Amino acid sequence: MGAVQVVALVVGILAVTAAGLLAVFYPVLIRPQRRIKALIARGTSATAVVRSFHSTGVRSNGRVMFRLELDVTTPDGAIVPAVTRSMLDVTYGRMRQGMVLPVRLDPADPTQVAIDWAAWTSDPDGDGRS
Repeated sequence: MGAVQVVALVVGILAVTAAGLLAVFYPVLIRPQRRIKALIARGTSATAVVRSFHSTGVRSNGRVMFRLELDVTTPDGAIVPAVTRSMLDVTYGRMRQGMVLPVRLDPADPTQVAIDWAAWTSDPDGDGRS
């Protein structure tokens, strides 16, 4: 096998590996991030109470993805259950059941929410209010 064939083989293996990684990580990390960014940019402000949260096992850049079950209070006062995922780092240490978080929701489907971490403040009690 000549040098050209070895290079072609290595390039082929790298291309297949990259495609496989994209196929795995796109639905898990990239697509949800696009939806979250769109909700943060155009969603309606609301609040949510954390019912439960747990690690999904996905890690990236020292952060861990968590699945959060929330009770969202919509602007009209309705309480809607919702599930979202969020990458957390030091925030996780202060996260607890019952705390209140700011969220942005899709007005057409209030079960679609993103936590608005830029609007989040915490007090020593960790209830999400300053």
